Amino acid sequence: MRRPLIGIALVAVMGIVVWQWPGSDAVASAGAPRAAIASQPVANHGNWLATPTADGKLTMVAGGQLVIDAELRRLFDFLLTDSAEKPIRQIKDNARKVLAERLAPGAANVAYTLFERYIAYRDALGNVKPAADATPARLADVVGRRNALRRQFFSEEEANGLFGEEERYDRFTLDRMAIEADVSKSAADKRAALEALENALPPALRQARREPVTHLVEADKAAELRAKGASDEDLFRWRSQEFGAAAASRLGELDREQAAWEARLDRFAAERNRIQADASLSAERKQQAILALQNSQFTTQEQLRLDAALALRARQ
Repeated sequence: MRRPLIGIALVAVMGIVVWQWPGSDAVASAGAPRAAIASQPVANHGNWLATPTADGKLTMVAGGQLVIDAELRRLFDFLLTDSAEKPIRQIKDNARKVLAERLAPGAANVAYTLFERYIAYRDALGNVKPAADATPARLADVVGRRNALRRQFFSEEEANGLFGEEERYDRFTLDRMAIEADVSKSAADKRAALEALENALPPALRQARREPVTHLVEADKAAELRAKGASDEDLFRWRSQEFGAAAASRLGELDREQAAWEARLDRFAAERNRIQADASLSAERKQQAILALQNSQFTTQEQLRLDAALALRARQ
């Protein structure tokens, strides 16, 4: 339950497009050929309307033994979010403090040594060169080298805990690409093979694959229902059936917030147009009046999205 609302980003990685989670060990490769490799930590997947949190949830088993999983890696990435601005010594000291606060002494020591190795691994990852093209074979080579690098810094058990779900999804995606590129298969054979491959995924991974586009499906369906005259109550009933009552309530609140924002844009645009049409004002006075209007109606953060919102309206 830790994913930001509609917060999955597409980034270019090693010549690969990934569904990136915050702080993932993706290596940027702008302009490289792209395919679809996922990097989504299933331990953190859940309702796509979930409230975001900053870091991972650490787990210990009986005896205070640390559970090494994607949540621990999430915390490591969170601790490294501002690594470009802070000295590495300060980052490590902060990590030691955070881990000591959350874990028993023995587990905290284990986690800290893993964190130090994770830093070294992230540094070394920059030497894994992008694939020259997006063929399954070349991408498999890059992914293989990355996975091998992980095992230079972590034991097999540690690597499986930190990266296992991502690596399983990478294998699925490479297999999927290979099926699609197989010229010896008919379209029907490919569909059957892809369906079998999809069905072989663990349920959590299948859900993670669907979630990135769920909000698009919901938005299209909601727009369709509204165009047919659906009321807020009608939408709530449909959303409750599809996503549950809690999600339906959150979506309804988002609708209200968006409607309020659109109304404010309407008022601002109308008043700005009135100022621009006022022949008694000089160009300088018009600019001053519009700026004063903007400052009076929108916060500093809202003004960052104001121009884009108005430009989008003009194109519609």
